[in-house]
Amino acid sequence: MNQKSQTFDVKQTLEPEFLEDDFEVTVYHGFTKEYESHTPFDIDFDNACCHVIKANQSVALEHNKMLDFDMLKPGDWFVMGKQDGQVKFSFKYKSAEAAMDIAKEKFNAVKFLSLPEFI
Repeated sequence: MNQKSQTFDVKQTLEPEFLEDDFEVTVYHGFTKEYESHTPFDIDFDNACCHVIKANQSVALEHNKMLDFDMLKPGDWFVMGKQDGQVKFSFKYKSAEAAMDIAKEKFNAVKFLSLPEFI
C-alpha cells in the first residue's frame, strides 16, 4: 500500500473570518493607582488587579468549554480579575480600549502594561 502523507496549514482549516493575529494571545495587566508611577521593569506583575486579554482560538475554545456556552471567538477581548476573593470575568469586547474601560470601572485599573520583552 502506498500512502501519501498530507500536510496542511492549520490556518486554512479555520473559518474565513479568522485573521492571522487570531492565533496570538495578547495580555495587558491592569494596575491600580498605587502602581501608576512604576515602570514595566520595576513592577511586580503578580500585583495586577486584572487582565485584559485578546482570545486566540485555544483560549476561546477553553473558555467556551468552561462556560458550556459559545461566548468567545478568536479576536474577542475580555477582562478577568479578582474581587472579594473571587475571580470575575467580563466578556466580549471588540477592542482593547473597550475592555480597558470596563477594567477601569470594575477593577479600578488606571494603568495597563504588557510584560516587557528582553532581547
